[in-house]
This record gives sequence, C-alpha cells and structure tokens, in this order.
Amino acid sequence: MNIAKKWFKQARDDLDVAEYCFEGRKYYATGFWAQQAIEKSLKSVWIAQGKGLKKTHELAFLAEEVGAPKDLIAEAAMVTPLESKTRYLDYEGTTPKELVDEGKAHDAILTAKRVIEWCQAKL
Repeated sequence: MNIAKKWFKQARDDLDVAEYCFEGRKYYATGFWAQQAIEKSLKSVWIAQGKGLKKTHELAFLAEEVGAPKDLIAEAAMVTPLESKTRYLDYEGTTPKELVDEGKAHDAILTAKRVIEWCQAKL
C-alpha cells in the first residue's frame, strides 16, 4: 500500500474513533478525532499530488492547496480549532468538555465525512 493510501486509511480509522466518541457523548474527543480525520485525508491527497508531507494543522490551507471546493475549505476552517482546543484548558481554565457540545461535535463529523468522500475521489 502506498503512503498516501495509508494516510487515507488512518483518516477513515480516525473518523470511526470520532463516531465512537460521539456515541459515548465525549463530544470534545469527537471534535479532536474528526479534525484528525480531515487533516489526514487532506494530507493523503497532498502526498498523492507529489507534494511530500506538510506539517500543519491548518485545514483550510491544506484543503485549498489540494484543490478542494470552496464550501469544503470553509467547513474545514471551522474544524481547525478543535485540534488544540480539545486537548488543553484555555487561559481562563475552560475545559475541552465545556467548549465542544453535541452540535459542534455532530457538525465536525459531518464535515469529516464530506472531506473524506471528496479526498477518496481524488486518490
């Protein structure tokens, strides 16, 4: 299996984890894993396009650079903050659990599914 397909397979596995966390009502974890699924799926296309590996968590940048449609770029941008906000308390002491509710988690999963579908068509 080539490296781009390995990244894509991991993206799908991360989406499975996001869905599992959602079912368990761990919405902050859902957000994190949905973000990871999007990031890895976009990086799989980036790699398949012969661009090597880019170390970034900026989903809109990745989506734009691989030629994703504008609506997916915008949706991906909304999920980017979940990479860091779901791992650490903020300066005011707000916990990740307080930052991501069911609606945000659900939206992150839907975005991940749309991005993964688009990426799959590009591989």
